Amino acid sequence: MTDSQGAVTIRGGERDVFYVEAEKDGQRSIIKCNEMAWNLSTFDTGGASAPPDGVRAFIYTERGVYRPGDDIHLSLIARNSEQTFPENHPVTLKLYNPRNQLVLERTARTGKDGFYVFSFKTEPDDPTGNWRARLEVGSRTFFHTVKVETVAPYRLKVRIEPEKKNLRPTDDELRLGLVSTYLFGNPAAGLDAEVAVELRHSPRQFPEHPGFSFTNEAVTYTPLRTSIFKGRLDADGRARMRWPLPELGRAPSAIAVRIDATVLEGGGRPNRSRETLSVDPYDRYVGLRPPRFDYGYARLGSALEIPVVLVTAKGEALPGLPLDYRIYRSTAHWWWEYETHDQFRLRFKTDQFTEQIESGSLFSQAEPVPLLFTPRIRGEYLIEVRDAAGHTAAFFMRAYPWGEAQSDPKSAAVLALKTDKGTYAPGDLALVTFPAPKQGAILVSVEQDSRILKSRWYEPDGHPNEFQVSVPITQEMAPTAYVGVCVLQPYSQTLNDRPIRMYGLRAAQRNGPSYAPGHRHSHAGRTQA
Repeated sequence: MTDSQGAVTIRGGERDVFYVEAEKDGQRSIIKCNEMAWNLSTFDTGGASAPPDGVRAFIYTERGVYRPGDDIHLSLIARNSEQTFPENHPVTLKLYNPRNQLVLERTARTGKDGFYVFSFKTEPDDPTGNWRARLEVGSRTFFHTVKVETVAPYRLKVRIEPEKKNLRPTDDELRLGLVSTYLFGNPAAGLDAEVAVELRHSPRQFPEHPGFSFTNEAVTYTPLRTSIFKGRLDADGRARMRWPLPELGRAPSAIAVRIDATVLEGGGRPNRSRETLSVDPYDRYVGLRPPRFDYGYARLGSALEIPVVLVTAKGEALPGLPLDYRIYRSTAHWWWEYETHDQFRLRFKTDQFTEQIESGSLFSQAEPVPLLFTPRIRGEYLIEVRDAAGHTAAFFMRAYPWGEAQSDPKSAAVLALKTDKGTYAPGDLALVTFPAPKQGAILVSVEQDSRILKSRWYEPDGHPNEFQVSVPITQEMAPTAYVGVCVLQPYSQTLNDRPIRMYGLRAAQRNGPSYAPGHRHSHAGRTQA
């Protein structure tokens, strides 16, 4: 039975429970724990976590892969909860080969500061695969995988020699050479070879303009992969090739060209090499610096200043040139009309609910020139600035009254949380702010590692605005505490288009030593992070 807060705590739920069924007055809801968890990938779930109880171990080898017959040195560093370890405490190693046969058992009785080294040798005829090391340290047991493989080195050197490392808009073809020699120096004459290229979008960035985007988010570039050469090397182990570049005039930004070359030995074994080039489809690039918003969206009626730059392909400013801008707005809800939010954005300008609301011109300057814009109506906006030479920079943003939108349009149920500080000390009061609807229920929980420290239900204050809760910081929250918020709207409400359930997560920590993030478990329906 639920308590006065409508909550039930299920001990050991993560380990034992497959699904949870709740029933009241003939109505039922079901949560399947391993499939209906909250997606926390969009939240910062990092921070420090308390060291686990008992012994911890860091295990490593000096190499990632060994050959049969190699000497292997396996090292272990042990620590207890007090960050120490007894001198000369026995540690036992049991080594199993890929056939799960025990091939070595050894106990080390000499160790300083928890540091131990086990050295052993494999035989040339030992089986290859994953060997399993089992290490017993006090009451804890740890495992480590040691890879033993027969690694055959390349017999050929393969080198790609492009005529240019960076291609310009005037370059209409890719020209390169392929050279292959045996390791002892002779040319790899007459061997079969193949060269393939792959073109992908590579967003252009310039160190002189940090925070600027030189990409058109309303356009996508479909990767192209094709073979440009398949034949034999000549008597000098060389081949030359020329490949016409496809039309790149509508690329959202720069293009990266990856070249993969393969030369086959006489027995058919491949020897490979790779080279990456860059292509600038434009002589100059427009750059925009998107504004930063507290909750991921702009507030209606708030004036925005968007810096705009025009630079050469080398990042040099180009003042005195005209730029055209257009601003589009859509009131469509992408999850009603499209499979994904990305599909909606690609068809944004042609969607029936999209309209152009502003247009105009401005001139580039040596310093960024501001584009001023004030959103008046809720919806998603596209800010687009075009250079007469062909390049367009554009980005999407959303504008709503406070409390009228979710944080991430790709996940309609995601709720943005904001804290007044990033780190706290015991005795502080943390203020957590988030948008909330006029009606509904708000569940706020404070979690730390595997514990739910406290939870409480709140009712919205009746105004679609920021809702704020205060969380007293206690010693038990160190080194990191997580605030989780779940907002539930009435099923019958139609005043906004947001989901019935929204959720958010925020981490805050105190200054001090950091450990690897641990696991946290919280309410049913939320995942570990």
